[in-house]
This record gives sequence, structure tokens and C-alpha cells, in this order.
Amino acid sequence: MIRKPTFRRFIAYIVDLLVISIIVSAFSSLQFLNPKQKEYKEVYSEYQTYVNELSQTNPAGVFSDEKAVGLSYDLSLLGVYSSTISLVVSFLYFGVFQYFTKGRTLGKTLLGIEVISTDKKELRITQTIIRSAIINSLITSAILIMLVLFLTKSAYLKTSTYVQVLDFALIFVSVGMVIYRDDGVGLHDKLAHTRVVMKGERPEEVSSVKEAKVEEKEVKEIKEEPKKITHKKTTKKKKVNKKEDE
Repeated sequence: MIRKPTFRRFIAYIVDLLVISIIVSAFSSLQFLNPKQKEYKEVYSEYQTYVNELSQTNPAGVFSDEKAVGLSYDLSLLGVYSSTISLVVSFLYFGVFQYFTKGRTLGKTLLGIEVISTDKKELRITQTIIRSAIINSLITSAILIMLVLFLTKSAYLKTSTYVQVLDFALIFVSVGMVIYRDDGVGLHDKLAHTRVVMKGERPEEVSSVKEAKVEEKEVKEIKEEPKKITHKKTTKKKKVNKKEDE
């Protein structure tokens, strides 16, 4: 029976988020990659001060106060560079790096788990991208960046709320499925045809496919062996005949 490494998955994910945050923080501190970082820090400081004061007098007004909402929008606009860096790093880490390391991130490697394909094939890069696009919010992050760049302030504030709610719903459903399903397959795994297992463990159907491939390769080599021997004999015979002719 294949074990369901739910706890290990959550710990591994925390480790991966720490890795991502360190990388993103390092790149975001570079002026040529994030030219708005100074303005962002200034607005963020003003936003924090204002919200703290507002929460003491009118806690409910934090989400409806015109100035608070305006500062929140400014932060989203100024944070486009850092958001883009975060999106690219997450895509490369969870989508590309995880594929080339055969379903393992740094967190998964430390916790002894890996992502495998459940469609009777080897893990493909499209699968790692699909699952990370959902569980790591790659799609919604890209949408929010586009919205803040191309929509007006009022239009962005209206639509971004729906996008964030949708993102929360997708993650909530995925996490719920991971916890309560016997196989630990989340929504992101379901759509990508993947599954997280302990390192080295394989469901029977995946193992049988691998064994079948090995057997097929061995049979092919056995069939090709007589041809190689015949070819060698023919080559040798030709050399002998050539010598006799000489």
C-alpha cells in the first residue's frame, strides 16, 4: 500500500516557500530589476502607519476607507516588478526545476517525497507546470499583474477581488482533497495527472509500466544481438575473401 505523505508535503512546501522568498528578496533588491523599490517602501510605510491609526478608531473602515484603498492600489502598481520576479522564480522553481529533478524540489528532497505521473508515462514538464500554476498561484499572479497594468484603478479594485477569491477557492479545494482523499491527490494533481509519494515508492500501475519498458528494451536488445553477430561474421568473411583475392 502506498503511503500518503500529507504532513511531509506541508513541511516541504514551507521549506520551498522559504527558498523562493530568499531568491525573490535577493533579486528584488537589485535596482535594475526592481527600479520602484524605493517608492514602494515609502508608500508601504505610509500605508502601515495609516492603517494602524485607522484600525484603532474604525477597524471596519480598513477595507473601505478611500485613502487606505488608494494606498493599497499604489502598492500593487509599484509592486509589479517584484511580483513579476516572484512569478518568474516560482515558475522556474516549481515548473521547470522540479521537472529536471524528477519531481523533487529542495523541500521534497529533504522530506523524502517526490511527484510522479499517474497516466502511465514518465513525469513531463507540462504536468509540473500545470500543477504549480494552480497550487502556487502562477495563473492568478499573472492575471493580477495584467489587471493592475492595463485596467483603471476602479476596475482593478473590483476585478482583483474576484481573482483573489478564486485563487483562495482553488487552493482551499486542493488542500482539502490532499487531506481527506485516501491517495492524497489534490485538485492540482488531478488536473495534471500527478501524485506525491514517498521517494522510491510507486503505485502498481506506474511500476508495471516501468517494468514493461525495461522488458521491452531487453527483448529488443536480444533480437538485435544475432544481427550484430551476423554482421560481424559477414564483415570478417569479406576481409578474408579480400585477402585471398589479393
